[in-house]
Amino acid sequence: MFVGISNTPRDYAWGSPTAIATLLGRERSGKPEAELWLGAHAGSPSTIVDPGVAGGATNLAEWIAASPERALGARLAGSSAPPRLPFLMKILAAGSPLSLQAHPSPEQARAGFALENEAGIPVDAAGRNYSDPFHKPELIYALSETFDALCGFRDLGEIRRILAELRALDAASDEPQAGALDAFESRLLGPDALHDVVDWLLRDGRGGDTGEVAWLVERVVALARQAAYLAEGGAVIGFAAELATVRDLAEAYPGDPGIVLSLLLNHVTLRRGEVLYLPAGNIHAYLSGLGVEVMAASDNVLRGGLTPKHIDIDELLDVLDFTPLPVPYLPPSADGPGVSVYRPDVPDFRLVRVDADAAGPGDVPMRQVTLAGPAIAICTAGGFLVAGAASSARVKRGDAVFVTPDEGTITFAGAGEVFLATTNTP
Repeated sequence: MFVGISNTPRDYAWGSPTAIATLLGRERSGKPEAELWLGAHAGSPSTIVDPGVAGGATNLAEWIAASPERALGARLAGSSAPPRLPFLMKILAAGSPLSLQAHPSPEQARAGFALENEAGIPVDAAGRNYSDPFHKPELIYALSETFDALCGFRDLGEIRRILAELRALDAASDEPQAGALDAFESRLLGPDALHDVVDWLLRDGRGGDTGEVAWLVERVVALARQAAYLAEGGAVIGFAAELATVRDLAEAYPGDPGIVLSLLLNHVTLRRGEVLYLPAGNIHAYLSGLGVEVMAASDNVLRGGLTPKHIDIDELLDVLDFTPLPVPYLPPSADGPGVSVYRPDVPDFRLVRVDADAAGPGDVPMRQVTLAGPAIAICTAGGFLVAGAASSARVKRGDAVFVTPDEGTITFAGAGEVFLATTNTP
């Protein structure tokens, strides 16, 4: 069964006013458009275009609750109470940086959710960490020509090389202030250096305009601006991308300790078609760009800066994985011509990209995808006739459909591009 779905983009302040509308051929709303949610999450369940095909249900969450076996299949319908779609798909457009954040493991989410319930904290309270008992690993596929992000901790040796670049800029300045950098460097020497630096940045940095961190943030921003001035004069600046990020973050979040924390993290510029996978404990922030995001259906976020929202330092430190790691690219596997599959190490979701070009007039390329469970597909270019074991539907640029698992192997006949999210286990 193919059920047409839609939604209104969420107007978070960091969203782009043009990117989602341009991608999907929609009229611009005149507001920032940050995320288009495609799924059944209670925060913004997708609307059903024709409620008549879903027994009168007006949104996907309502239909799943009323007809779980029809919508999800017997396996998923019986795996949880109440039955739930385990993934959420989004079109995400970052016009400015998002908060530094990390997500819990399944065990951490269950324990944190239970503890906050026992404490009587309302689920929608601003100071609550866990709004549900689920983990939230995620991947992002870059749709824009470039997509910038911070993700995971750098190697300590590289952090020290960044510090050396800052020291060289400081020494060359008219008024050197090495003391600001000394406090930073002293915390990079112990066995738990990354933990200690993050703890110090967040705790001391919340003290306002006084304290070592406030001085450090001010100095690092000044040095990053000095680097830009020197580069205009032809000087070669090490870690130029990282210092550019410092300048951008200082414009968006002046004085925030996350500005310096960004230097501890891998900076990556994805090219169109590249994917990052962000598992539990990976601290990250999307900086700019348009992408397809797929995640476990949860809203559990532990923030670590670059935000006016609640920050629980102790809980964040418990969740974070401080192991330095390379950029967590997720390469695709090929499932036939024009079909690329991105499989993370969790059962909740996978992402499939279907790509087809017509060789000439009258040519209708055919692509096939075998479902692992219920699926959501959105067409981002061209158009297709999509047919499964029981029914079919036509989709064009901007259209999205929910697909029930009984459709089995589905065929895309046409030319263009479709992204499909489904579960990662049969």
